[in-house]
Amino acid sequence: MYDLGVESNFLLKLFLFMATLGLLLFLFNTVMRKLLKVERKNIFSSTYINDKHKWIDRTIRIIFIIVLLIGFIVNSGREPLEKNLVFGIILYSLSISLSNGNS
Repeated sequence: MYDLGVESNFLLKLFLFMATLGLLLFLFNTVMRKLLKVERKNIFSSTYINDKHKWIDRTIRIIFIIVLLIGFIVNSGREPLEKNLVFGIILYSLSISLSNGNS
């Protein structure tokens, strides 16, 4: 049956869809790597040009993590409708500014 407009087996269908999509992406990458004879690159590679590049990269990563944590703390105290309202205002403002820039 339906619970708040969602089918009861929605999560199962979503999980199966995501698993199938993940498997297809994995198989595609594997086949293309074999056909093109390309070596697999490490996901977390840390090849830096110099010490300044290493410092800037780590600084950006640390700032990003701090901003994510602050955003989580701020948003966890909000009501769900307030979150949607803020997101809607930001999305609307972004769409207006993008449409004005293209004309």
